Amino acid sequence: MSPLVLCSPRPHHPTVPTITLTPLQAAALPALQQLRDDLLAPHAQPGLAEELTDVARGHGQHACLAWCRGQAVGCAGWVLQGVEQDGCGYGAPLLAADQEVASLLIARVIAVASEAGAKRLRIGSFAAESAKQAALLAAGFVPVFEFVHWALPLPIAGTNALPAGLRSLPYAEIDWLALRACYAQCFQQVPNAPVPDVDAMQEEWSAADWTVSRVLVDEQGHYQAFLLVSGEEVDAVGVMPALQGRGLAAALYAQAGEALLRRGVSHLHAMVASSNGASMALHERLGGYEHLPRRTVYQLSLC
Repeated sequence: MSPLVLCSPRPHHPTVPTITLTPLQAAALPALQQLRDDLLAPHAQPGLAEELTDVARGHGQHACLAWCRGQAVGCAGWVLQGVEQDGCGYGAPLLAADQEVASLLIARVIAVASEAGAKRLRIGSFAAESAKQAALLAAGFVPVFEFVHWALPLPIAGTNALPAGLRSLPYAEIDWLALRACYAQCFQQVPNAPVPDVDAMQEEWSAADWTVSRVLVDEQGHYQAFLLVSGEEVDAVGVMPALQGRGLAAALYAQAGEALLRRGVSHLHAMVASSNGASMALHERLGGYEHLPRRTVYQLSLC
């Protein structure tokens, strides 16, 4: 497979091997997962292969690998959903064995985001990823907020009763255009929440656990709230602005928690932007605690 990018040996260092970037190759992903586990130990982050090949990354088409001496030494994926609406592109996941690899991968993501018309690009990094952080800063990125990883012990205290007039819509009856519009309004002020197109949203949400996930509509059939759960992870929770502050999100969490507890699940997990004060307060109020190190999101202006 021919490389996308070839980085020649640095001048005055003729023995330094080249680093090449290629399209995604599934056979390399177990070694890269091990690299990520080693970098983030003792806080492993499984699921690298699933991240790189999900619908948001074009099932692997929006991803590349970095190689040196025949070994996979890094990878990058990029998400360009919503660029037309908010101008933001995302580089994730981005994993690198050292700063040189990170710099090459970052340059690749900058190039594809710029080509797609993004006005800014965001890439996240844990504190343990010092080489990636150094490369981001060297490329001109600045930190803008953190992602907080919450664990919520089950059961979740409080009522699970929904406000009058709301009902849970069966999965088979979901109007995906209407749900997408609801999602867009709920996440209008939330960072790093690009609105997917309808087909991508339906594909992604179809993989969730619909015995505990919920989409709520009012008596007129207007979409008002949703909770998306996969395994023990809350993938998304949203409440329309007119209903916020009435305990609806907490009730959805409590309902999901009851069902999961009956299966022997002890915790729900959720990732929240530190800048989202209402969501941070909600997860603290529900008894949550931070169970992983925070991840800092860096941003680069492409204008």
